[in-house]
Amino acid sequence: MDKKRKYPPESAGSLACTEIVTVDPEENLGVAEEQLRSNDHSLEELHYLYVVDDKGVLKGVLSVRDLFSYPSDTKAGEIMTEQVVSVSPDTDQERAAAVALEEQVKAMPVVDENGVLIGVIPVNTIFKILSQEHEEDLLYMGGVEMTNSAEGVLNARLSSLLTARLPWLIVGLAGGLVAAMVVERFETVLEHYLALAFFLPLVVYMSDAVANQTLTIFIRAMAINNDFSIRRYIVRELTVGGCIGAVIGVLIYLISYVWFWDWEVSFILGTSLFLAIIIAVTIALLMTLGLFWLKKDPAPGSGPFATIIIDVTTIILYFLIASGLHASLA
Repeated sequence: MDKKRKYPPESAGSLACTEIVTVDPEENLGVAEEQLRSNDHSLEELHYLYVVDDKGVLKGVLSVRDLFSYPSDTKAGEIMTEQVVSVSPDTDQERAAAVALEEQVKAMPVVDENGVLIGVIPVNTIFKILSQEHEEDLLYMGGVEMTNSAEGVLNARLSSLLTARLPWLIVGLAGGLVAAMVVERFETVLEHYLALAFFLPLVVYMSDAVANQTLTIFIRAMAINNDFSIRRYIVRELTVGGCIGAVIGVLIYLISYVWFWDWEVSFILGTSLFLAIIIAVTIALLMTLGLFWLKKDPAPGSGPFATIIIDVTTIILYFLIASGLHASLA
């Protein structure tokens, strides 16, 4: 095939291999077999032959196994599979790899808006994409944005590692100081409800845990399926978050009441966890959507930045509820 034009980095078009075997629907399998041998393709790497018309439009696919399973005078168009899974050149590489995995195909055809076959993403490239994206997401979650390769992190120089890791840690330090100042502002409330200090790490942890679940699932959903209804998904996630918050809130109310026999502390804990979980889910969804609409990789939003915002918000909410209850009963 002709050499492909340039496509955006990390797109299906940029990864498509153009050295593939194509046959005409009216060609006999014997001709296709000769073409296969003359192009010196390795049967270990070649899984499909692609049936295209005189304009290069993809009409079907033919497996190498089928090629040698039928008489040589059989026409390619008679035994080809017409329902071909394919992606467009601008499809993100992670989406293309996910489709290949979902549809269980060993190579992913890339076709333009007219159905013309541009090339094919081979199986080794598909596995490489999945591995790289997995490593990249793990590094982002740890606040490391220097490279998308775990091996690159292991072999990097000290200065590069510091540059990659320190910025987020400094931001985290700033967020921790803000949280400390918030706690200080509510010192009077803590003096009255000392038990609240015992449960502060729990409330922060639960909101972080639910937010991380939401971020991970949402990011993955957008990566592998960009055709789903975002509005419906958000409504569903908020509903799920509300149900989780209600269950956790009731549990912590009962546990803390049996522990301290203080309905005020139990009310603050139950209400705080219920609202904190809903707010954490909302922040996680909004951050991911914001990065997506800005055409930025939403994976970094699942790292320290989201944690800082959710932690500070949760602590403020926690003490506002406690302060409000204390003022109403005073």
